[in-house]
Parts: sequence; C-alpha cells; structure tokens
Amino acid sequence: MIQRERIADNVYAFQSEVYAQVTAGAVIGPNWAVVIDTLALPEETLAVRDFIEQELSVPVRYLVNTHSHADHAWGNCFFPGATILAHELCRQYLDTAGRSALEDARENNLAFRNMKIVLPQMTFGEGQVNLRVGKKTLTSSISQAIPSTMWPYWLRKIAFFSLVMLQCLCRILSMAISMT
Repeated sequence: MIQRERIADNVYAFQSEVYAQVTAGAVIGPNWAVVIDTLALPEETLAVRDFIEQELSVPVRYLVNTHSHADHAWGNCFFPGATILAHELCRQYLDTAGRSALEDARENNLAFRNMKIVLPQMTFGEGQVNLRVGKKTLTSSISQAIPSTMWPYWLRKIAFFSLVMLQCLCRILSMAISMT
C-alpha cells in the first residue's frame, strides 16, 4: 500500500502506491516526531502514523501541511494530538474548497466517510518557522521573490504551492545530506 524508505538517520519518506506516487515524510526525534504531509487515502495515512507511533515508539507532535490538496492535508484528522502547521493560505483553502471537495469525495468513495477537515492551528505568512527535533532543526521559509499580482489566480496558486513544496523537500534533503 505504501513504500517506506529511511533516507537518513531518523528521516523517513513514505510514498503512496495507489495515488499518483504522493510522498509524505517524517523526522523522528528522541521524544516525538514531525510528519510532513499526509497521504491520499485514510489507510495510507494510518500506516504512516502506526509505523511512527508503534514501531518507532514516539508520538507525532507536529504535522506540517505543505499545501491544502486532499493528498497532503485531508489526513490531518488521523493525528489528533499533533499541532498542525501550514501557510495561512493552506488553512484558508482547506476551510473553503477543502470542505466542499471532501463532501463530494464522500459521495463517490466510502473510503473517505470517516475523514474530516482539521485545520492547521499554527499558520504563517512570509518569514521563517523553525522546529527543533532532537538535534535537528527543520526550517520552513516563504518569500515573495517573484511579483505575482498580475498572474491569473490559478497560476499564482500553482506557483505558490510549488514553491512551498520545493522548499520543504529541499530542507529535508539538505538535512539528510548533512546527517550522513
């Protein structure tokens, strides 16, 4: 159902085998973990959570949503004890488009019947957010490097979320390289 790969000490990647090869990640500290994104289907997200909490024996304290799409944020509901962190636009889109999209999905697929939208409790706009996980520091930063006010709405959205995802992945990879 999911592929799991340890990419560095205490850094894991999880990839869906069912839905578009979506990837989530986790950084494991001595007392708790940070999960980066959820996966598309409930059983995939539950497999990620169970691996971390049962096999690695640490709770998930933080969940980072890189963007609001179903395959990255609808699984928030399966981490009830975690603080969810995301950009303020991610929270806004989950609260509006995410809710209606989940209702539509429930009508067409019983797998989504137990899912609910859980909004991020911590949000940020521009700037930088740091999370200390054991001896590692995870950094997420957003900048408006390219003026995009003249772009069509859909292009701004795609560019913004692509930037967020790219920055998160670069941070994970740079952490993995520095730990080897």
